[in-house]
This record gives sequence, C-alpha cells and structure tokens, in this order.
Amino acid sequence: MFRHCAILCGVLGIVFALYGQEYGSGPQVGKPYPNPGSVFIEQGNMKERLSLPGWRGSPLIVDFFSSTCVVCFKSLPKLNRLQEQFKGEVRFLLIGKEDKAIRSVYEKFRQRLNLKLDVAYDSVLHRDLRSYSYPLYVWIDSSGIVRAVTGVDQLTPENVKIFARHKIPAIGQPVQVAAFNAGKPFLVNGNGGVDSLFLSRSLFSLWNKNTPLYLPPHINYGILHDSLQLLGVSISDLYLYAYFNEARWPSSSKLYGNVFPYPVLENGIPLPIVSGTGLYCYSLWLSPGQVPFSDLQQRFQSDLEYQFGYNAMIEYRLMPYNRITVRGGFAEKLRADTSNQGARVTYAGFELKGCALEKVIGILASKFQKELPFVDESGITYPVNLSIDALMIDFAAVKSALYQQGIEISSCVKPMRVIVLRPKMKNVAAR
Repeated sequence: MFRHCAILCGVLGIVFALYGQEYGSGPQVGKPYPNPGSVFIEQGNMKERLSLPGWRGSPLIVDFFSSTCVVCFKSLPKLNRLQEQFKGEVRFLLIGKEDKAIRSVYEKFRQRLNLKLDVAYDSVLHRDLRSYSYPLYVWIDSSGIVRAVTGVDQLTPENVKIFARHKIPAIGQPVQVAAFNAGKPFLVNGNGGVDSLFLSRSLFSLWNKNTPLYLPPHINYGILHDSLQLLGVSISDLYLYAYFNEARWPSSSKLYGNVFPYPVLENGIPLPIVSGTGLYCYSLWLSPGQVPFSDLQQRFQSDLEYQFGYNAMIEYRLMPYNRITVRGGFAEKLRADTSNQGARVTYAGFELKGCALEKVIGILASKFQKELPFVDESGITYPVNLSIDALMIDFAAVKSALYQQGIEISSCVKPMRVIVLRPKMKNVAAR
C-alpha cells in the first residue's frame, strides 16, 4: 500500500517528509513495528536481546542515529537528561546505523559526555528508514504499538511525561507535505503547495513547514526553461545566489576567503533575519530561450530590490576571517615523515597523514559552516601529519586541540568582496 506521511524534524524546527513508497517494514503509527528483527544491547559482559514489534513493558522511545548526523550527536545530552528524569517510567534506546565509524565515535561521546544510554547497532532496521532524516524517534507503547514518529523538537519533557502515563502525547497530526517537481513552476497547479500562497510573480512567498526545501548548490541559468527556483532560503542567501550564483562554497572555491559569506548593511552589520521563520521561496519562470544569462540574473537582482527595499552593491571592504598559522617550533614537527597519504574524519576528531594543510581548511569549513572563512597563512607547502581528538561540534574544543598540535586560529581582517545593502529610502525596512 502506498502511503504519504510526514514527520517533524528536529533540525532547527524544520519538517522533513516521507513520500509515498511501498514498504514491507516502515514504522506506521497505530501498528506494531513491522520489522521482526532484533537488536542486541551490550551491558558490560551481558547482552540483552530486544525486538521492537515484540516489545512489552514500559513505554519505549527509540532514537535511530548515524555517524554522519551532527544533530544526532548534539541531541545526546538532551536524551541523557530525559532518561535520568524518567528513569523507571520510560525506556530510551539508541540504535546506531552500523558502519566503520559509528561505534568508536559514539564511545568517545559517551565518555566525554558521561552518557548512560542503552545503545545497539544495526544495519537491517535502518534500511526501512531511507526516506526519513536522522535523528528519528519512534515512540512505542507498552503493547508494542507505534504511537508517534518524530524529530527531536517533539522530544520534550512534557511529551515524554504524557507518554510515561501510557497516553499519546499531543504531538499533532502528521503534516501532509506537498510534492514538488523542480521542472515545473512553484505554486502552480499545486506544485509545492496551494497556489494562493504566492506574494508576487516572479514569485516570492514565505516558507512554512508544509513547503518542501530546494536549495541547489549552484544556479545554472537556462538549464530548466530559463528559470530558477529556491525554496526555504534566508534573505542573506537570496542575495548570495543573485550576485554570486551560489550561497555556500567549499574551501576549494575561488570565492572562499575572498568573498564574505554574508551580506552586510552599510554600517557593516550582517543583514538581520526578518518576519516569521526568516525563510523565503523564490520562483522565476520564463519561456525557453526568452532571456540570456545576464538578463535573467539582473531580473533576479531587481526582484530582490523591489521586494525587500535594498540597493545592493559589491564592494571591497576589510572583513573578518579566521587566520590559520603555525606556532613557533611546530613547522618541522608537522612535516610528514612518510609518503603514505590518508585521512580519517569523524565527528570525534580527525587524523591526517601526508596531507596538505588545505585538507585541514576543508575539514573546518565543512564542519563549521557558520564560522567565518578559514584562511591558510601558515606558509607550509609540504604535506603534514596532524591528528586531533575533539568533538567536531564544539569549535572552541577543536580550536584548542589544534593549538596543542601547533596550529593556531586567530581573528583577523582582510580585503574581501562583500554585498553591501542600503535602504532605497530612509525608514524603509524589509517587508
């Protein structure tokens, strides 16, 4: 049977969806967990075998997580506190997606954060969750019936308290997320939502939890009938797309470290988030071949000016960045003493052998995307050996670990291109 269901995602309150697909074993509210497989929970020298569909006992909340999910690891302290608060009333179980890294990474988090959670590892159960996002929480009552499938936002003490009383928490009805086809105009004939939601055409609308997300890594004007569409985008990223064709770029890009990643007002303050979620949708749809690349881009820029009331210009200004240098006496210590090359990167640290220092920049840029650009000013041109043992969700800890290995990160300024926004008239605010 084909079903459409949606579950709330705990990543900044964003909703993620499970679209229609035929399953032999996917969690469905009101039914037992369908996959008959068992997991083994290691407790010292003992192992406990647990079957989700055969569960009988106190209410059970299962946290499915993976080694590549940063939100999963950030949520572990919250889960640990809830287990302590509801000890004996609700059982919590982690089921990690089995891979080469998951056990060692979780063990480091367990030791550093003093976690007391039951954990098992499995790959079969996770195959049923391919259409979901991690972390995924399945709420199973004392009779083995699935009562909710949620993200981390719904994992609150209030909801767990209700669940502990063998009642179903008012988590809300599953949100029916509209289907979206990027090859058709957004909000036309139900594509992505109700047609009446648009603000203008070219179309601006406010993003909400019923709307899909669509953020291409790069705008290729003219690929789809001379059109472009962006769903769930901040006002800052709209300007970056309009003037640089992309909103995020890797450390290997020529833009990285040379273009400031946030538009600023004339006084240098980053553009504030405005109204509601602070996210928008934009659709510009023209007939095939109607305009060349430059005209389409100018249309996009003009739409932003009229919609939000800013004149935008690209200027060179002194902007802050993270400066990477090598501490005195460490340059030769970092030099690789072997021709073997290798890199191992997890959320619990990394180990580099015979790698260029650019690899460190790439790791930092990838793991800490909200930090200022990282720029290598070490002068090192040879391969290095470098490893740190730090949780890659804690920038301060990573910075300290790198410092101990001879790599210093300091704040500095340099000339960069930056989008500067000025109100078209005094007292005109973004609408």
